[in-house]
Amino acid sequence: MPTKIEQLLEKFQGNAYPAMLDALAEHLGVSADSLRRLALGWAPIVEFKKGKNYQGWWVIPERDGNGKPVGLSLRSQDDCKVMLPGTKHGLVYEVNADHERGGMGYQHGAHNWIRTMDAGVPCPVCEKPDGCLLSAEAPADPKAVICIRVKDGAVRPMKFGFLHIRKTEGNVTTGSSALPPSDDPIVVVEGMSDTAAAMDLGFVAVGRPSNLGCMDELADLARSRPAIVVGENDRKTDGREPGKEGMIAAHKSLSKVSRDVVMVLPPPHVKDLRAWKVNYGLTREGFLKYVQEHGQTRISAELKTAEVAVAADEDSQAAALMVIADQAELFHDGDRAYATVKINGHSETFAVHSEGFRSHLCMGFFKATSKAPDARDLDKVTNTMAAKARYEGKRGTPFIRFGHKGGRLYLDLANTKGQVVEISPSGPKLLSDSPIPFIRPPGMEPLPVPEFTGSVEELRPLLTLDDAQFTLVVPFILASFNPAGTLPVLVLRAQHGSGKSFTCDVLQQLIDPNKAGLRTLPSDERDLLIAASNSAVLVFDNISHLDTWLSDAFCRIASGTGFGTRTLYSNTDETLIHVRRQIILNGIEEVADRGDLLDRAIVLALPPLEPHQRRSEASLREDFERLRPRVLGGCLSLVAAAMKRLPEVSLHSSPRLVDYTRWAVAIERAMGWEDGTYLKAFADNQRLAQEGVVESNAIGPAILSIIESNQEWTGTVGDLFDRLNRAGGSQTLRRDWPKTTRGLTNCLDRLAPTLKTLYGVEIVWAKKMGGHRRVAFRRIHS
Repeated sequence: MPTKIEQLLEKFQGNAYPAMLDALAEHLGVSADSLRRLALGWAPIVEFKKGKNYQGWWVIPERDGNGKPVGLSLRSQDDCKVMLPGTKHGLVYEVNADHERGGMGYQHGAHNWIRTMDAGVPCPVCEKPDGCLLSAEAPADPKAVICIRVKDGAVRPMKFGFLHIRKTEGNVTTGSSALPPSDDPIVVVEGMSDTAAAMDLGFVAVGRPSNLGCMDELADLARSRPAIVVGENDRKTDGREPGKEGMIAAHKSLSKVSRDVVMVLPPPHVKDLRAWKVNYGLTREGFLKYVQEHGQTRISAELKTAEVAVAADEDSQAAALMVIADQAELFHDGDRAYATVKINGHSETFAVHSEGFRSHLCMGFFKATSKAPDARDLDKVTNTMAAKARYEGKRGTPFIRFGHKGGRLYLDLANTKGQVVEISPSGPKLLSDSPIPFIRPPGMEPLPVPEFTGSVEELRPLLTLDDAQFTLVVPFILASFNPAGTLPVLVLRAQHGSGKSFTCDVLQQLIDPNKAGLRTLPSDERDLLIAASNSAVLVFDNISHLDTWLSDAFCRIASGTGFGTRTLYSNTDETLIHVRRQIILNGIEEVADRGDLLDRAIVLALPPLEPHQRRSEASLREDFERLRPRVLGGCLSLVAAAMKRLPEVSLHSSPRLVDYTRWAVAIERAMGWEDGTYLKAFADNQRLAQEGVVESNAIGPAILSIIESNQEWTGTVGDLFDRLNRAGGSQTLRRDWPKTTRGLTNCLDRLAPTLKTLYGVEIVWAKKMGGHRRVAFRRIHS
């Protein structure tokens, strides 16, 4: 018996005279034959409670997946569109003339299902006898099953389980398909007029009522049929693209029930399929050729934003965020998880749990939905991505500012274009994207695009350095490019008004500009590691004293030794941090007074500026900014030349910084300096630095005085302590004056290497006598 909607449709179809269909066809630019096959009708008058009381409406039947009309959409002569009250949306398509609704097939509705316990047979999917639903027409061999346990193989989730289709002959919902037969793929579009346009091209076509409407019905109707899903170019002012979103949703739905599903957007200047046909003369052959060239079977990068919007509408915010996150390339370093993503055409790498990656997810979600994601969903997604990075990602290490791979060196310019400089022995070149992962911490500032015709010599007039000091500074500037060995620590020591801070700032701005600029000393090791994790060069200003723990920490950072610290909010987990950084220390007093740090140090004593040498800082900075691209380019060309000469460098002896020294000698040769220039400058610098340590040490001059008065001296540590206190005078008030015999012992241990090397004095510790430890000073050469 016909339903009420079918009775209404039959009445309205009787009102649609051929001449009226011809007029509508001319208005839409489609054929009247396609409109007749879609079974359009005409309603002279439709009364609405509020507004929209036009004189005459076209009536378009919208159907379920079984050909049954479930809704009547109305279209006025000036293209106003509404639904007839009391009906619902469905699909627009021509019904197969041989199709019989119902028959022995499955139809939607509760009456079609029977529980396994009522049918007396087990579920054919999970093989359990309780709870699952079987299609009622043949429970012993059902065409469809809703299994409450097994998800794998299901076509879609249902409210109380997962729908499994076991028999797909014809259409799953009927004995014969509701769509006309065809050897070609069906064309899936949006709306009645595009459906008619596709039919004019000779295809079986299905029109969705909206971009995301009736996806389940579409899957039922087109099951096992190859399909071409055509989207629309209809970008809105808020950035949403519903035409793309609908195309992706339809592709996603059909891909679950068919292997051959292609999606395609019209050319960028064309809104939809009807406009393509009407305004640009699209033909069947032209359409198939375009699909072959531009059709996609997977979501491309250009369609990801629309896919995010679909996921947010159909699933959840977390699912939408996962669509964005899954575009990232994940890896880990054994402790932390990282993600490399494409932003504005270049690669950027973030720690998965960083604010940078969360911001990337938030921005992607906002672009797709014009909404902000929930913080809890962000947490879920970042935690999931961190797990995927650790268990599925490759192991790798991200770099900060300086990197290396395959015999090539890289400098991250950290600009908005994502440019890096690649350096090989043949020279430097600018790349638009980085082949290795670089972390760009929040404080990192960009370097200028280098001019490779410049020279590092152009920097010399801005710095108050003599020739020997400049010889030492040039290799230091380029130290981080050499990935091997311990890095030197540069120590600037001078009185006020010698340009120390400006020199420090220039060196940092040249190789690793940072918003933090010149830092004060950290209060603990954690603060130091945070600074080292966010900069390639650490510069500490106005230092008057280094505690032992900090001096040791600087040595470990310069050599790249790992640090272990307790993970926050955990009692047992340990966070391991490996950093290798250049360090610059600036102070008035001698700060590198411990042997380990001194062995790694280049100590420069800057002379005070004479009045005629002084210039305004603004003038100096203006000159530096003008020269910076050229000096940087000259430095990078120098690195390339040093790489070429490095294999030829061999050292006659092995100093403490052997890898760095080889690199410095390679730079010396690339600069064209005389052989041995660097080694002599470094040896002289070490000698002067060690003399400065003794002279600036609280007890150093007193120890030298004792040795000069006596070629040898022997006594207990207590005797020496008393003698030094009597002779020390005001020196005993100094902060570093030893307050106990144990403190004196520590001072002597620190001075011992320098006294032996420079002054030929050996400190010998004898066995305790009478409970007192004895010490002796002996000259080992005159």
